[in-house]
Amino acid sequence: MKCYACGSEKIESSMSQCPECAFPVMTVAGDTAQFETMMKQMAEEYRGKKIGGSALGLLTYQYAMKNDHLVLDKESETALSVDVTKMTPGQIWWDKTDFARVDAGEPLSLTLSVKKDGKVRNVTASVKAPAGEGFWHVGIRMQTGFCFSVLVGNEKNFAESGRISLVG
Repeated sequence: MKCYACGSEKIESSMSQCPECAFPVMTVAGDTAQFETMMKQMAEEYRGKKIGGSALGLLTYQYAMKNDHLVLDKESETALSVDVTKMTPGQIWWDKTDFARVDAGEPLSLTLSVKKDGKVRNVTASVKAPAGEGFWHVGIRMQTGFCFSVLVGNEKNFAESGRISLVG
């Protein structure tokens, strides 16, 4: 079975709730079309309560040459204009901002902010730098269980982080 709220396919008929997002699992005898419509509406409301209004940001760093050395010049946060509430598991969104590349295979740690209901939580996404030419972009892949992963690279060649929860 598939969870109506988060898309998880880890639900078994004996379960009372989704193991990933805790949305109730119900079985009905009778009009399944009416039941399915009701469940989809409940799932949308549940999803809205859990991740509605969530916003993601990416901490970025700018460097400058000073006395023949590259030094950190500025740290800022770039808002990612992705609406995770409208994404389905597996769907990918790419930011248009160009980022300088690091040698392929090098570890990267990206700091993201997850904002919801006036609270901000910073999370770290770890990836190995992908091979490729040109600038990189940052992407988000929606996962089941109200989670996402971070992509670094481009649409054809990218590295992906592990799962990060939107709900903490």
